[in-house]
Amino acid sequence: MNNTAPPKQESYMAVRPTAFSVDQILSFDLYRSTGGQITLYRSRDYPFTRDDLQQLIESGCNKLYVPESQRNLFYDHTRRRLPRLLKDESVPLEEKLEILSETSVNILGRMLDNPMSSEEVSGVVSQCRNHVRLAFIGDKARNTMVTNRAQAPFPIAHAVSVANLALVLGMDCSVAGADQLHELGIGALLHEIGKSQLDRDYYYQPESCKLRNDPRMEQYPQVGRDMLKRTELVPPGALLAVAEHRERLDGSGFPAKLKDAEISHAGRIVAICDYYDERVNGADRQTPATPFEALSEMKQAKEKFDPAILMRLVEILGRVSKN
Repeated sequence: MNNTAPPKQESYMAVRPTAFSVDQILSFDLYRSTGGQITLYRSRDYPFTRDDLQQLIESGCNKLYVPESQRNLFYDHTRRRLPRLLKDESVPLEEKLEILSETSVNILGRMLDNPMSSEEVSGVVSQCRNHVRLAFIGDKARNTMVTNRAQAPFPIAHAVSVANLALVLGMDCSVAGADQLHELGIGALLHEIGKSQLDRDYYYQPESCKLRNDPRMEQYPQVGRDMLKRTELVPPGALLAVAEHRERLDGSGFPAKLKDAEISHAGRIVAICDYYDERVNGADRQTPATPFEALSEMKQAKEKFDPAILMRLVEILGRVSKN
């Protein structure tokens, strides 16, 4: 170990000790905050043991730092460690979900920068498995998934929230098996990916988004589906959710004006989750709707949204509010 100050020209990102394994720590530099100052704790030139990590945690150290230049390496390691972390009963659920969300934000952001990269698309597909794993832990985990919100620009936080909510709702709507849920989660996380092809700034500057008055707007679900299909890495169920989440039962949606049974189960689930989160958390509204108001709007528009799925959402939110 060494207490020499790290290079001043480097910027750093805060991470939690529970996001690490000792083997992964050996892959990147590690810093800690002392008296409000970031000081060198370990570089890759210095050894680090399991006892060292345990000592940090037991001493109450809940925030470490890695250089921003190693951000992607860190989150790749975290994604691979998450299956084990999610099973660790000593880690609080809230912390598990925060680490999961942070990792998803990073991995989705990288895909947005390079949407046709097989490596980046594979990373998103793989990360969705971790959302499914958390959903299978139990009711308390699913309640946490419904209430947690990622720290990110609205469209990215929206994508993660819709994915979490769609998985919880899907399980309540008899979407059976991890594979089907995985496809639903991928479709929900990537449901707006077509907007990034029409406006490169959409995911990062929604307040100045040019899409609102753009006649191409109604084509973004199809644009997203076609883009993802070309990668040959996204399963069919996810592609349906992306293509159909703006369709409505009465045929008033877009892009294909589908009606009733023409809309897939996944498309109906993501449609409801997308509308609900947009109304409650939408960045472009000065006065967001309350959950009650958003649900009431969908109930009044019963000809547009699947009433059975909507009732399941009402029940889920009711359970969450009681806990």
